Amino acid sequence: MNRNLAVVLSLIASAGVLVELSAQAAPTTWLSVNVMQADGRLVTTLTAADLEVEDNGEKREISSFQNDPIPVALAIMVDVSSSMESNYGLVRRAVSALTSNFKPGDRAIVGSFDALPWISDRFSARPEEIMRMLSSAMSLNAVSGTLALCDGDWIDRAAANRFSGRSQFGTEFRRRQAVHGGSAIWDGAACGVHAAASDGETPRRILLLLTDGQDTMSFENVSKVVERAKRLGVMIYGISLIGGFGVNGGDLRALAEQTGGGYFHLTGEQQVADAFARISDELRYQFVVGFSPNGTANAGHKIVVRTRIPNATVQFRQVTMDVTNGRPIGNAIAVVDSPYEVAVAGT
Repeated sequence: MNRNLAVVLSLIASAGVLVELSAQAAPTTWLSVNVMQADGRLVTTLTAADLEVEDNGEKREISSFQNDPIPVALAIMVDVSSSMESNYGLVRRAVSALTSNFKPGDRAIVGSFDALPWISDRFSARPEEIMRMLSSAMSLNAVSGTLALCDGDWIDRAAANRFSGRSQFGTEFRRRQAVHGGSAIWDGAACGVHAAASDGETPRRILLLLTDGQDTMSFENVSKVVERAKRLGVMIYGISLIGGFGVNGGDLRALAEQTGGGYFHLTGEQQVADAFARISDELRYQFVVGFSPNGTANAGHKIVVRTRIPNATVQFRQVTMDVTNGRPIGNAIAVVDSPYEVAVAGT
């Protein structure tokens, strides 16, 4: 390991912030970008000439443009409250379609939530193993040890220290366990964010959140989940399925849009297939853009990215990249713990 990379890794461990270090190059701001046409199709042949970057109102030259394949780490969190049972077939087909398009290095972890959030014990790159985890998650197969309770701020720590065994995990846990049919959407989202962020080998860390109802149980709220997702560099895709009550234009949409992901309200099987095909494309066609910032890294920055492609819009987030010979490499770490403010813009 070279000395610069060792320093970078030390900074990650101590402060949660990755600072780009290069002996030859000036500090570079990196953005993960995709461009969407008016009909919702992604631009898959994007070039640097199609983009324009502003930092604090001043145009900046794009110094690096990367379209190398970068693996995806995906956390899939499924609402398993009683109203979701009729959607299980759609969920299975959608996740199967998504994982069947995995590329080398892609992997997923699966969890579920009703009154409490649960998570599998590991990531897998094998579609058949991911489907097995999904089946366990939808049946809440926690007794066999397939799933573990997601640790969270709602747990009564003092009670947890006094008792052993899942049935004595704290007063709030026991209360929620007694009302098994509730829906803790935002606790499930927080669980998925932390699960996705536990994979530190790629900047494409994604939470896929599937639900059909309103939150009735969570300790977390949307603003807390957004803050954690931004801090940990996780994009959220919110999927409101058939029978959704109230989430399809409100909090779930905000959760997705404020983390750079996407929101879908699905009312039929073809919509499910189309949405997951689009999500798969979005994860694949993100481009990495580098430019030198206007002013010092510690000053406030407002970044705007525009596209020269007519009737198209830009979606992007700031990332920081490990660098070799002036080029970003695949094992990047995404952060938002920085003085940069990003704004989506189109033509």
